[in-house]
Amino acid sequence: MTFSEFLKLMHSYIGCGVTQQDYVLYITNLIIREPSSESEEAAEEADNYNPMSGKSPNLLSKIYNGESNRKIAVNDARRLLSLFSKTKFVDEFISVDMEARENLVGALKKHEITSTAETVDEVCAEIFYRLIEAMATGRNYISFSDIPHVDRYGQRLAEAPLTSVYVEDGVIHIADEKIELPIQLTPEEEFAPYELPYINALCDAYADALSMIITPDDIDKLPNRYHKDFVSQREAYFAAESLQRSVREVYSDGEDQFNNLKKEAYDGVENTYLQDYENGYKRLQAVIDKMLTMPLSASTLARTTNLIRNMVRKGICHVLVNDGRIKSWVNTDE
Repeated sequence: MTFSEFLKLMHSYIGCGVTQQDYVLYITNLIIREPSSESEEAAEEADNYNPMSGKSPNLLSKIYNGESNRKIAVNDARRLLSLFSKTKFVDEFISVDMEARENLVGALKKHEITSTAETVDEVCAEIFYRLIEAMATGRNYISFSDIPHVDRYGQRLAEAPLTSVYVEDGVIHIADEKIELPIQLTPEEEFAPYELPYINALCDAYADALSMIITPDDIDKLPNRYHKDFVSQREAYFAAESLQRSVREVYSDGEDQFNNLKKEAYDGVENTYLQDYENGYKRLQAVIDKMLTMPLSASTLARTTNLIRNMVRKGICHVLVNDGRIKSWVNTDE
């Protein structure tokens, strides 16, 4: 299924009165979570919180119709992934009546996608997420194997208890079912916009330790010790971000469970974070050391064997920065 095919399918059920050239912006607005930081609130006020805002009607129309294999640009798709709320999109189906739901089930079946009138909203949310994820890697389509499976009763495998789950060789084992985790996200040479909060915080920590001004443009000029540290921290962030996106797709309450994990993580490192240090880099290291050794149990994700690795724990520190829970490694009063 291509993104254009998905848009045209959804257009028959959600936002029917919206024009083709406005539909891409309309439907992407339906999956964007509420702003959770001052920078996100400022972006919303400036009408550029949704990366599709400001795109020309001609481009949006081409994306809608799939002209010349047009799709959402990679960087824009990555931004949408970081803001994606499946719950918000599912809520839009409240206005879709039972007859329309059954018609949508039939339409999806033509693409070899199984659903029921009761689960079609969740299935469409999964498809939408997978399509955005595909475009974030340069693809414009997903195959049936990309879409989360449902059993013969139409129930998502995500509804299996997390405590019965374990991970081995990149595969989640749920009772007799096996689901491959999405491909691990890897950093690209150019920094994505959604990375900048934690990257800027790291730059401030290095600058504090080196007594000099450091910006993201200066990363390659850092002394070897700090440059290696930055590469490791960035890989850790992507490990945590990969897990966050994976559990949203695989587990029915994955987003809530990851939020529980983040809350427990911050509660566990808060006292360490608020202590006095010689510089921000030493505070960063102390918090990471604490994160690597502290027990995690509030989220059932932490009780899933082999799921929360040390790189993920380390990366959660940077996810907390992006969330605004940790605002600075240098000044804890910010």
